[in-house]
Amino acid sequence: MKKVVPVLLVILLLWINAYADHPSADPFPTYPCIRSNVDFWLKIYTRYDVTEGVLHDNTDLSIIYGIIPLEDPKNPGASKINEDRIGRIKEKYQALLIRLAKSPVPVFPEDERIISLIGKDAPPSRYLQASEQLRCQTGQKSRFLSGLIRSGRYTDEFRKIFINQGLPGDLVYLAHVESSFDLHATSKCGAAGIWQFMPATARKFMKVNDALDERRDPTVSTRAAAAFLKENHKLLDSWPLALTAYNHGTGSMLKARKQSGTYDRIFKEYRGPSFGFASRNFYPCFLAAREAAKNHERYFGRVELDRPIPTNTLVMPGYAYLNHVIRNLGVDEDVIRELNPALRPSIYSGKKYVPSGYALKIPAGGKEISADMIARIPAGTTQKRQEQDRIHVVKKGDTVFRIARMHKIDPTDLLAANNLSRQAVIRPGQNLKIPDSAIYAD
Repeated sequence: MKKVVPVLLVILLLWINAYADHPSADPFPTYPCIRSNVDFWLKIYTRYDVTEGVLHDNTDLSIIYGIIPLEDPKNPGASKINEDRIGRIKEKYQALLIRLAKSPVPVFPEDERIISLIGKDAPPSRYLQASEQLRCQTGQKSRFLSGLIRSGRYTDEFRKIFINQGLPGDLVYLAHVESSFDLHATSKCGAAGIWQFMPATARKFMKVNDALDERRDPTVSTRAAAAFLKENHKLLDSWPLALTAYNHGTGSMLKARKQSGTYDRIFKEYRGPSFGFASRNFYPCFLAAREAAKNHERYFGRVELDRPIPTNTLVMPGYAYLNHVIRNLGVDEDVIRELNPALRPSIYSGKKYVPSGYALKIPAGGKEISADMIARIPAGTTQKRQEQDRIHVVKKGDTVFRIARMHKIDPTDLLAANNLSRQAVIRPGQNLKIPDSAIYAD
């Protein structure tokens, strides 16, 4: 019996270690160390709006110094006004914290409140540290609500995609954090679509070229997001880590796990050079968004969500100009634009064909699309012939705009043809593909 007890203890310890990163049946646990962060983001999503700036400590999110009234970002000049206003308030609190570091004796009523936030027995170094950790977060209530309404059109379909891949259906709520379910969302660094894929990552799972950008297609991009998240989870064996990797990068999270171990230890201890505020708070943001969306009536009252738009799919039998497709099927171009956001402007302008095999979505409930109607769509030449692109070798002083003007093409088409973002820098000696702009529909 004495020999059995140590063996049982060893088994118990192994079991605890194996499940250290899975403290509950929920695949998305709320660790005690992130509770205040989740609560903070829940307030940002459901209580504070875009005309309110929440001044807080960037490490301990339970410390909120106050709310700064902001101009509506839609108003002319609002950005500069808000930047100046936030700057002045931050300077005020920074000076206050530095003064309390020298003498933590309250002089004004505001001093007592700050001391209670930092802690009555906090050393001077804590006040100095706090003075360097001031951050302002703009509220997102109206943005989240708009995304919540949009989500009604997609949530059921997205959930099925995740479940069919053997993944938790609640991953659908990640789209609130990434884009608020906005198909047309584009970040400053070039991420696009509901799932905010960067071009390089997107090409592993879908088509991104000068004719199609499937990051904008809700169904295709969700399948890609499912594949990417499944890949992350297989490597990291933890949903908190897999979701953080969606923002921070899979390789970087593998490095963090090797150094610190489980998610909660990474959150508390890891100080990687690129593991900043956004990456550290990405998983708490997801948990807050899940709570707000799942229980939206608690936070927003009764909300009428958008409904899915019934569609049929026409798999293109060959290459064709879009205007020929529209004309022969008798559908409206604006409707086609809404249902097929993956089609690039070059398709609508007639510079490129709708690719063979593309699943064109058309509205359901109209007249039935017959084989004869499809047969009447004039076939284009081969895509290879259409894409007889030229090469421009970048010279000193060249810019994207200058090169586009030289070749009489749209700068947007030039960027798309070379998979470049608007912020991309071109260098002398670089080869740029010049798409053929002389091909137009009759």
